[in-house]
Amino acid sequence: MESGEVLCPPYRPITDRWCAAVDESGTPEVEHAIVTTVTLCDVNIEREELTGHGYSWSPLRATACTACRSVAADVDDRWPVGRRGRLASDAEGDG
Repeated sequence: MESGEVLCPPYRPITDRWCAAVDESGTPEVEHAIVTTVTLCDVNIEREELTGHGYSWSPLRATACTACRSVAADVDDRWPVGRRGRLASDAEGDG
C-alpha cells in the first residue's frame, strides 16, 4: 500500500453485510443486525437477551428490527447508486 492510499471495505449486498441476532424473549421474535458486540440499533448483545445466529441479517425479512432496517438503509445510501442493495421499489421515492 502506498502512502496516503485509503482502503475501502469490500462491498457486500445489503442482505449479506451483517450477522443476525435474534431477541427470542419477545413475541414476535425480532432479528437484529450485529456489528461486533452491538446491533445497528445500538443494543449491546452482551447485556441483552440476544442469540447470535450463523446466517446473515436481512432487512427484507418480516422479523427484521425496524430500527436496524432504518440504519441499514442509511448505510446503503452512502454507497454509489449502482452498488446499493435496496430493492428498486424502496428507492423510487429517492430524489
